[in-house]
Amino acid sequence: MFTDWINKLLGLSDRIFNLMENTAANSDFDVEAQDSRLVALSGMQESVLSCGFWLSTYYSIAENHQDESMVLKYARSNLSLKKTANIMLKQINLGLVIIIHFKLENLLSSLLNKIANKKIRGLGVIFEELSQEIVINDIQEKAEVIKAFSSIRNSLHNNGIHTHPSFSINVKGLNYEFIKDGVVQCASLIHIINLIQAIIDIVEEVLESDTVKDIKEIIPDNFAEWKANPRSTRPW
Repeated sequence: MFTDWINKLLGLSDRIFNLMENTAANSDFDVEAQDSRLVALSGMQESVLSCGFWLSTYYSIAENHQDESMVLKYARSNLSLKKTANIMLKQINLGLVIIIHFKLENLLSSLLNKIANKKIRGLGVIFEELSQEIVINDIQEKAEVIKAFSSIRNSLHNNGIHTHPSFSINVKGLNYEFIKDGVVQCASLIHIINLIQAIIDIVEEVLESDTVKDIKEIIPDNFAEWKANPRSTRPW
């Protein structure tokens, strides 16, 4: 189980970095340039890598060494191994959902602003507006994938409850069902990773569209530039 999750996360990292390289090469700037597309993709890659690192560390200690006390010692946990692992997995889930959602919204909104000079909020609305500006296939199907991911993220505001109208969708063979006023039961790590794989498919198609590939100049990311400035006082 852990090795499968780790391999999927590392595979996602490789795919995202390939998108970064292709985006930079198409526009003829460095892959580390402070372009909003690269900044967003880099944030996604960091998120999946960090989750992979945590899982790999846990698996290496707990499975390879078969020593419960080592895991609890390194984690400085006074809880059981099972509860410690569940806490870790819960935080990995939360981190993946929040960061990927945030970076995806930043990526699509920066493109929409660049292409159509529109500044709006809300991932679903941004994707809908952007899809009208560029040519991509199966827009409604992709919008449903984003809706499912946003619904998991939004449920975090409501203690895991889906407060919007009910809907369901099948993504890459996994079912996602959201019942109004019901607990979201499709937010396991494998559900999250599966959705992110579908989202990266969408991101790739967006970045490979002719309209986006015609953008040769850097799209500024002011926050990234501020963080990169060695004279700035930054909290992280």
